[in-house]
Amino acid sequence: MDARLAAITTHADQVRGLVEGLRQRVEDGQLDTHSGLSFLEVKHHTMLAYLAGLAHVALTKLHGQRLAGHAAVRALVEDRAVLEKMRPLEQRLKYQIDKLL
Repeated sequence: MDARLAAITTHADQVRGLVEGLRQRVEDGQLDTHSGLSFLEVKHHTMLAYLAGLAHVALTKLHGQRLAGHAAVRALVEDRAVLEKMRPLEQRLKYQIDKLL
């Protein structure tokens, strides 16, 4: 159990570092966002937030804390709803996305 907790903590720290680096790049103007974010960027950021939220919820449960009314659960529901709303749009854009890749 302690090994799992250590692994989750390590991975959470790694994700936090990656997100911080990305945020810094946006603030420094290295990533062009003046015309908005692309569909794939929104999808990837939402997926990253969802996975980070899942890790946070797992860590909270490992500590034996309750999740009822927890802000992380509300954020997970919101991220999941966004991802589900994006799925039909992604299917319509599949050809164009495949062409780009």
